[in-house]
Amino acid sequence: MRVEWHIVRVLVDTGCSTTMVERIHVNSRKVEQISEKLQTVLGPTVIKNGAWVKIEVSGKTLTCWVLLVENLSGIGVELLLGMDAVTQLGGVQIGINGKSPKFSGDGGEAITGTDRFAQKIRNEAQIGAESATSGGG
Repeated sequence: MRVEWHIVRVLVDTGCSTTMVERIHVNSRKVEQISEKLQTVLGPTVIKNGAWVKIEVSGKTLTCWVLLVENLSGIGVELLLGMDAVTQLGGVQIGINGKSPKFSGDGGEAITGTDRFAQKIRNEAQIGAESATSGGG
C-alpha cells in the first residue's frame, strides 16, 4: 500500500474507526490542527493533527481523512487502516496465511472521513458549483 506515493507497512484494524498514519509520510502543508479524542487499548488519548491524503490500496485510490501520529513502530507499521477506509473498499477478507488482505469493493475514486470533514468537502463542492453557475451567466 502507498500513502502519498510512499510505500508503507499496513495493519488492517477492524477495531479502529478512523485511519491513522505516521506524520512523516504527509506533506506538512496538508496538516490541519484538530482535537480528536480516542479510546485506545492503552487508554484515552487526544490526536492533535489530521490531513486529507491519497491512499493507494490494491489498485484503488482513496482520498481519506486520517489522523496523524508521530510513531506506529510499536506495532510494526506506518499505516493503521481503519474501518472508514475498509468500508469504502467494500470490506476486507484476510487470506489463510494472514498476509493477503483482499478488498471486495468495485474500485474507483472514493472519499472517506469523519462526518464533519466529509461535510466540509460537500460544502466546498457546492460553493464551487454555485460559482461556476453564476459566473457563466
